[in-house]
Amino acid sequence: MVTAQRLGSSRVVCGLSNKLSPDEQAKLTGDAWERLPEPRPRLTMEVYAPDGTVREYSLGPHAPRLRPQDVELMHKLWLDITADPKFAGAHHYHIIALALEELKRELSTEQKAQLLAKLQEEINNDGGSCSSQKPN
Repeated sequence: MVTAQRLGSSRVVCGLSNKLSPDEQAKLTGDAWERLPEPRPRLTMEVYAPDGTVREYSLGPHAPRLRPQDVELMHKLWLDITADPKFAGAHHYHIIALALEELKRELSTEQKAQLLAKLQEEINNDGGSCSSQKPN
């Protein structure tokens, strides 16, 4: 990560670890990215598996890849809120900002364990991957 920073790289390419899953490998690399001094470059990490598949990860702050059902839910919430003329100026990002602030607040309450259990359920149902796969 230090070398990538020094070079001003935008992409880091590596082979799949023999001991870690691609997600674990990306998480550890992302943690190393977080420890870099500012300014940290925006990086994409590609993990190549022996079978030729590639997993791609964005390191650091980045816009998330939303699933179709997440976009649909966000839109339904936006429609419900903007049905009230007082909120006609609301945008989808306002819905996301409110949801994130509420999650942040609730994680500092006694509901944290319940929320994290729901998160674990979501991860288990989804496979937990925040990466994209593309053939080599």
